[in-house]
Amino acid sequence: MKYIKYIYDYVRFRNLAYHIEKLIQFNSNKEILSNYYFDLEKLFLNEFLTNKIVYRSEHIYVKYSNKFLYNPLIEAFFALIFYKRNHIIFLDLINNLIKKSTPCNINNIEVICWRYEFTFPPRASSPGWISGMTQAVVASAFARAFYLTGKDYYKRLAVKAIRATLLPIEAGGALYAKGRWLWIEEYPSERPVKHVLNGFMYALLGIYDVYLITKSENYLKIFYDFIYNLISNAHIYSILGYWTRYDIERLADPKYHFVHTILVYVLYNLTNSKSLYSWFLRWREGFLLFD
Repeated sequence: MKYIKYIYDYVRFRNLAYHIEKLIQFNSNKEILSNYYFDLEKLFLNEFLTNKIVYRSEHIYVKYSNKFLYNPLIEAFFALIFYKRNHIIFLDLINNLIKKSTPCNINNIEVICWRYEFTFPPRASSPGWISGMTQAVVASAFARAFYLTGKDYYKRLAVKAIRATLLPIEAGGALYAKGRWLWIEEYPSERPVKHVLNGFMYALLGIYDVYLITKSENYLKIFYDFIYNLISNAHIYSILGYWTRYDIERLADPKYHFVHTILVYVLYNLTNSKSLYSWFLRWREGFLLFD
């Protein structure tokens, strides 16, 4: 059954890979915050058709085994989906995320966190863990709430959310900085960390969004520091030049390979990096080799 799903996903995302450029929803820096970077609804189409995601008690819950549990990342993704479809629902989901946030003090720096109150082995062995990817995607949602409403309150929340991604894991944040790696970890509580690729690239978009709403050159510098590290390590994630790894150990399935391909294309659009464009062409080719 797993093999059949793999083939189904391969065909589905191969068809989308032909049209990645059409899924990108921005054309210039002035337009970025008026939408998200790409069509999340198409990416989540398969999940919409399952019973894994439900709306309960004004929040979005996800089914894990036999239980429905709150997942802030999925709620943030749905907020971004509704951003263009329905501003009322978008702001309702934004307020839901605020209700679920936890004020934290890390290294005497005020941040807000979204904690997962369940284990997720082997990535997280105890509840209460945070995710660098989640923090950044929530920041992206808050940045658009600020763009939509002009309320500084949402800007402050976006900054506090992204701060947690930039604080070291040892202090309770999501930043790994050792040796060749300068990485925002999707699962900072994992030991050893596995440097998940899609989570890192989503986090870069969150940092860029905070740069856009604050105009702080510091966030832009941080963004490019991470971009250089991504370029330096991209070969580690590329198998035979055409397919990607989910992390430094695990092969990406078709869905995640597609996500990697579209995210590297988005980052190329933001930076005009020839290296990122080269990886985009190679990874997209992974879907097209067997035509």
